[in-house]
Amino acid sequence: MRAHCFAFIFICSTFHLYAQEIKEVRVDSKIENITVFLSNAQITRSALTSVSSGQTKVILEGLSPNIDNQSIQVSAKGKAVIMGIKHQYNYLQKTKFSQKVKILRDSVAYYSEAYNLNNDKIEVLQGEQTLLKKNLSIGGTQNGVSVDELKKMTDFYSTKLTGIKKELRRISKEQVEIQKSLEAVRQQLGELNAIRDKRTSEIEITFSATSSERIGLEVKYLVNNCGWYPTYDIRAVDTKSPIELDYKAFVFQNSGIDWKDVKLTLSTINPTYNGSLPELSTSYVNLYVPPTYNKRAKQQAVQAPVLQDYAEEELVLEAEADEWGGFDDDWGDAETAASYTSAVKSTLATNFVISIPYDIPSDGNEKLVEIANENIEANFVHHAIPQLDPDAYLIANITNWEQYNLLPGTMNIYFSGTFVGSSELATDNLTDTLSLSLGTDKNVVINRKSLGEYNEKKAIGANKKESKGFEITIRNTKTEDITLFVKDNVPVSKDSRVEVTLEESKGASYNANTGILEWKMDLKPSETKTLKFSYAIKYPKNDQIIIQQY
Repeated sequence: MRAHCFAFIFICSTFHLYAQEIKEVRVDSKIENITVFLSNAQITRSALTSVSSGQTKVILEGLSPNIDNQSIQVSAKGKAVIMGIKHQYNYLQKTKFSQKVKILRDSVAYYSEAYNLNNDKIEVLQGEQTLLKKNLSIGGTQNGVSVDELKKMTDFYSTKLTGIKKELRRISKEQVEIQKSLEAVRQQLGELNAIRDKRTSEIEITFSATSSERIGLEVKYLVNNCGWYPTYDIRAVDTKSPIELDYKAFVFQNSGIDWKDVKLTLSTINPTYNGSLPELSTSYVNLYVPPTYNKRAKQQAVQAPVLQDYAEEELVLEAEADEWGGFDDDWGDAETAASYTSAVKSTLATNFVISIPYDIPSDGNEKLVEIANENIEANFVHHAIPQLDPDAYLIANITNWEQYNLLPGTMNIYFSGTFVGSSELATDNLTDTLSLSLGTDKNVVINRKSLGEYNEKKAIGANKKESKGFEITIRNTKTEDITLFVKDNVPVSKDSRVEVTLEESKGASYNANTGILEWKMDLKPSETKTLKFSYAIKYPKNDQIIIQQY
């Protein structure tokens, strides 16, 4: 019996000692850098702590609930071994109030107090009104009152009751406006509270050490519900100066944690895309078999995207290291028990490192971030298609535009200090020239008209011939030379029985496959030029033709 008791006590003691060996340390971490991708973002955090001899669980708390588990990477400085990494949710710790939430709460309190105060005023005024109505009886049943006294009392009650009713109407209107404002603030506060009341998460890192050690941590992970997209301001002063390109980004995040005073890096990579080269499978052909009524749904497996690490960054812990006297290089890198993620260096991304810290609250709203400002040399020309539009368009042609790392996005275009419109920047251009439309130029006057002497129909044997002619007049009313490209077209036959012949097109290049005519000309100030072209269509005389624009 004593042997069994001794064994039980020994096992309990051993378990107790083992339990004592695994200590738990909760630490706060600091955001060092955030790399925002087109979708999702990589957070880099640092922390400084110490571990005891044996095993210690270091828990980084207060993190976003939207962490991608597979993306977590941990590196450390210090003489300890990383035994394991675990990500878990914390339902007890909620996200902290943001400044916006505090302001909205104050607004709710303000409007609520104003509403209640007005209710008190209404109650007092209604009481006065009731009291006045009860005291309208002047004098008594036995004693009368003089005419003067009656007039004075009547005037008093009339003035007093009118004032009360007017004040009640004013307060009632004010209550309606206060109620609207209160509901709007409460609705906005409800949305932000829904974000704030979400759970947080934490990363648990288990260390093993032979003695007490100081540890410097760097943790990287991806969070979703965030990203960025580009926008541009294009400014041209005149046609002789370079174009000014303001490259900006709308950054948004709803990760559950506010980003305060953070260093941002914007990357053109989208880590949610599968970066693996697809495989081309064999195609088979077979006879078609009509389907039967017994159909079975086929399930297709979806391959998860490959997560990648896009940067190798140095651990920055100088501020926290002050209390330790700094880190020494002889600490060496901590060993890892297993490989938790695959680190792949990519040369496919353009990273924009923003030197100014930003505050990006976790509310899903867009924050405008400046990326770059470029002065770009451009060649300015005019283009016109008078068949569709009588105006000439000013076009800026930019060569070697790839060096500016542009992405598809919206452009706000300004010329001579005036907003001329918005356009979409398409960067899927396979040429080395990017053309930007800067709007119409009313100083180039264009007129297109049909020439009557060319328009005729006549029979030629079994066929009919129909001729058409047009004249385009261009005048440059600007005080500077311009280069103008003018386009028009003639029909293209899709039937062997219909024959189209270009009869006149002096000075134009002609594409017989598309029917496009194009003239290039230089016009001096106040110069006028005239273009003419004509064509004939021959077809069977018993048939009719129709010209369609595709």
